[in-house]
Amino acid sequence: MTLPDYLEELEGDSDEFSVGISAENVDKLQDLDIIIAYGDETLVKTLQDDPRLGTLPAVQNGSVVVLDNDTPIAASCTPSALSIPATIDEYLSLLGEAADKVK
Repeated sequence: MTLPDYLEELEGDSDEFSVGISAENVDKLQDLDIIIAYGDETLVKTLQDDPRLGTLPAVQNGSVVVLDNDTPIAASCTPSALSIPATIDEYLSLLGEAADKVK
């Protein structure tokens, strides 16, 4: 798997796990098929109502996986020998539901 050029540019020489993208650059995310985020049941509606984020195909299609902040699956995103078998089925199910909505 390779990163798109724009993500490699954002990453630069950083050894961080993630990069930040400001709101004015959200158009660079138009090719995302699925968005995975922490939040609650209001997050998808918030994304859809946002004038910039609402333009992303993944948001428009509902291909957003929300990892509820107060559930074991959110905590398991820092994987361990115990968290993976405890949550992998639920995580894959959520990803599968989002993938089914990709157009």
